[in-house]
Amino acid sequence: MKRSRVVDVVLVTAAVLVVAAGIGFRLADLRIQTVLSGSMQPVMSPGDLAITQPVPLSSLRVGDAIAFVPPGQNTPVLHRLVTIDGNAITTKGDANRVVDPWHATLTGTTAYRLIFVVPLVGWLSEIRGPALIAAGLIVLLVLIVDSGRRCSRPTPTSPRPTGGLIAHRVLLTCGSIDLVRDRVHRSKRNVSNVSS
Repeated sequence: MKRSRVVDVVLVTAAVLVVAAGIGFRLADLRIQTVLSGSMQPVMSPGDLAITQPVPLSSLRVGDAIAFVPPGQNTPVLHRLVTIDGNAITTKGDANRVVDPWHATLTGTTAYRLIFVVPLVGWLSEIRGPALIAAGLIVLLVLIVDSGRRCSRPTPTSPRPTGGLIAHRVLLTCGSIDLVRDRVHRSKRNVSNVSS
């Protein structure tokens, strides 16, 4: 398998996995949260990705790690339940020596319980705004440069490059352009031969 073919296969596979994961997350109502502090080490470290799922409040038990917004704050915290008294809870980070200073009250009928931690990829979920636009432009530039390279007319001794679906469509387009150019050139020769 040629290098460009391997790259195409890897990119298409990665894209399919990202789309499948997005659909799965949406269907299961999973939420992701980047871990920003070391308060839950060794279970989670800064830069990890915490995945939570909604569960009924009645199913919560002491020892569950849940995501909630503490009183007076705007940012969710993911800590372990220490006490539960109806909807009132106290929490503590695994690495902290004492319980958290707040007494939170859970509202609604569900809470988001930790189900999985993905090490070291939390920073990916934080890519937004200018960084995401820049990454998209770089990918677009690479595709344009690559397709321009693929459209250049090959020498008689070099075969056309091969690749995945995108490259195949580009080559079909480039091949059509080459075919039209050749036919126009031949018809001009034929017209000049007939006129003579």
